[in-house]
Order: sequence, then structure tokens, then C-alpha cells
Amino acid sequence: MNTPKSGFLSALDHFWNRYASMRNDVFLIICGSASSWIIDSIVNNTGGLHNRLTGEIYLQPFTLHECEAYYLAKGIDIPRYHVAEAYMIFGGNILMEK
Repeated sequence: MNTPKSGFLSALDHFWNRYASMRNDVFLIICGSASSWIIDSIVNNTGGLHNRLTGEIYLQPFTLHECEAYYLAKGIDIPRYHVAEAYMIFGGNILMEK
């Protein structure tokens, strides 16, 4: 989303400072695998998003066993091989929904 010419950060800055920061029912949760971008662009921001971080949640990927248990709990009956394949592709971060 944040390509060099996208204007994403300035748009987010504008949205947050002109609208969202004045409301108590809007939360911005930023997550993803590009942690260096999150740190550089959001956490260490020196522009309009400076000092806006109010909390951090450290999440770990699901284990292979937890992924298999999730599939079973959702009634998704797939072979262990496919569970392992999905885990290798997504790193335990994304699970298929039925």
C-alpha cells in the first residue's frame, strides 16, 4: 500500500489527525510481516503520526499443531500434508476459512 508515489502515509496522517484522533470509537491496529516498515514509518515517525503509539501487542505465529487443531475445530478436514504446506506458505499467520 505504501509505495513511493502512493501518498499512503500522508493520507493516514491526515485521516488520523483530522478525524480519528478526536473519536474514542476508532482504533488503528497495524500489523504485518514488514516489521521494519512498521518501525520506520509508524513507530519512529517524526511527522504527523509522531508519538501516537499507545500500545504494542507481540504476537507469535501459530505452531503447526495449533494450525491443525484450528482446522479441525472449524470442521476443515484436510490431510496433514496440506496443513504443513499451508504452514510453510503462510508461516502460521494465515489460516483458511471454510
